[in-house]
Amino acid sequence: MSIALFVLAAGALGSMATVRGAAGREGANDVGFVRVRGNQLVVGDDGAPFRFAGANLAVMHGPDSRAGAAALLDEAARDGLRVGRIWAFGEGAADAAPWQKEGYYFRAGPGGWIDAGPAQLDRVIAEAGRRGVRLIVTLSNSWSDYGGVPQYLRWSGRWRPDTFGAADGFYSDPAARAAFRAHVERLLGRTNTVTGIRYRDDPTILAWELMNESRVDTAAGARARRAWVVEMARLVHRLDPRHLVTSGVTGYRLERERAEWLALCALPEVDYCDGHFYPEEMLGERDTEMLDAFIDDFAQLALHVAGKPFVLGEFGVRGDGRGSWRGETRAAWTARIFERLRLDGASGGLIWIYQSTPGGPESHAISVGEPVSAPLRAAMRAAADAVALPAPGAVAATNPLLGPERGSTPIFPLRADITGPTAAVPTWPASSPPSPSPSSSSSPSPSRSSPRLTWDPLTFSRASWEASGAYAGGVLAHVWGTETGFFEYDYEVAPAAPSDTPSRPSSRVWIRARLSSEYPGTISPPDGMSAFEVSIDGVLVGRALAARDDGMGRAVMVASRRPEVVSAATAPGPHHLRFTVPAGPRAHGLCLYGEPGAKPKAGLAGARVELGW
Repeated sequence: MSIALFVLAAGALGSMATVRGAAGREGANDVGFVRVRGNQLVVGDDGAPFRFAGANLAVMHGPDSRAGAAALLDEAARDGLRVGRIWAFGEGAADAAPWQKEGYYFRAGPGGWIDAGPAQLDRVIAEAGRRGVRLIVTLSNSWSDYGGVPQYLRWSGRWRPDTFGAADGFYSDPAARAAFRAHVERLLGRTNTVTGIRYRDDPTILAWELMNESRVDTAAGARARRAWVVEMARLVHRLDPRHLVTSGVTGYRLERERAEWLALCALPEVDYCDGHFYPEEMLGERDTEMLDAFIDDFAQLALHVAGKPFVLGEFGVRGDGRGSWRGETRAAWTARIFERLRLDGASGGLIWIYQSTPGGPESHAISVGEPVSAPLRAAMRAAADAVALPAPGAVAATNPLLGPERGSTPIFPLRADITGPTAAVPTWPASSPPSPSPSSSSSPSPSRSSPRLTWDPLTFSRASWEASGAYAGGVLAHVWGTETGFFEYDYEVAPAAPSDTPSRPSSRVWIRARLSSEYPGTISPPDGMSAFEVSIDGVLVGRALAARDDGMGRAVMVASRRPEVVSAATAPGPHHLRFTVPAGPRAHGLCLYGEPGAKPKAGLAGARVELGW
């Protein structure tokens, strides 16, 4: 796919002058710094639009990455990239090993400052500036990589990894907040030992990002995070009035997360909106065309609702062992994403990730020394050329789907009806006897000739959730859906042949499955059970509670002797068995478990969805 034109970006890194206005808005004399004008980034004397193709850069953590930083920046500049995103953090225990302190951390213990991390940052900023590459510098990590939020909470004695929403405590814990403030104050007050320029005066730095992929699990955590973003963004602007600040809230999969992302973007302390997008994970089984819709939704909320510039801070396609996904190469997907950002009026995007070390198969890496990365690098150069070398008379393209009049109406519907990838439709009577089901103390005891149909839970026919997917990496493979929605399984009852021997009419219908609620990971709150209903062709069979999500679930049976249920389940013809989580105080999604996964547990057999009468 060819990449259509970005309007001019760039502008050389200029000299510094007077202080810019509050909250990252434009000041008259800061022509060398990237600034905000309306919903665009601008730079230079004439305030030209600053749009870019960029990349995340592996230059800060690990001896090999640190040693190869200058060479990697050479390659990034050779590919025409004008912005890189880097991580300037690293938190460890006070008794961390010397190799961890010297190769990965900025401090070991709250007061155990280490110079190796900031010294590497000095070198990276200096080398980037020489090559005309600006940097988005991220100040903390939501994840445990190189310490992150878990380490801050360990320092304060508040880390409870077996508690749902444990990381949310970071945003309200006084000791954790004080430790983060100390890092910000120390870093933003620094003078570069290579260039002699104070960080606050160096236009090589495009922006400070408060956190990588900030996330919360609870409503209280969301409120605390919003207050934290306001507090820390104000701190950064006070220490460094010239540089932009973004929150680092990655994006959304649920409607409530979308509303929270927008609320954080709209804060006056936040200068531009940032999101991350990995289509293989985000789209799941949805149509490929929804890739464009998701980027559009990001851009609409940022540009036309919050009224801020939008930067796609991470994106990438991993692909299979041959570097393809859905029949297209990683390079083609990269081109498509950059083209959509251009069409939507975004300021730019940063692919994940340029690195000097090998990446291996099914990796997001762009390993600059490996031939396999050549097509991706060519796509990056094409995107960068479209920015830096616009054709004479080129004008900015505009997506007609976007605009102020649309407001916050979703372009990408988070709730989606999807068709199962490998639906199964068993029939009774079958040509061969059905497989025996796993034993269970709650099982009915039908005779060997009693009708029984079974499904692998992953072979559902239809589903509808805000977010859903299949996962085989845990104890048991399972399908999952969030909040409210349903999974549906199809079956058929064949008409009785005239010669069939009459049998005793069925008097009870039963359904058994192994289920739990759905939360991120395998940790859920004490009240995290999920209420669900089982129906056949719209006729309610019964209601039950799914256990708290633990990655394994519990066997549950629902049965009914009501004539209308028996009739609905056993009448000749096609039927639909549905597991539904309705709206309500216990609407916590659903997992249906099947065969052992990648991490099986001894003594725990696989499960099936079963229907009998």
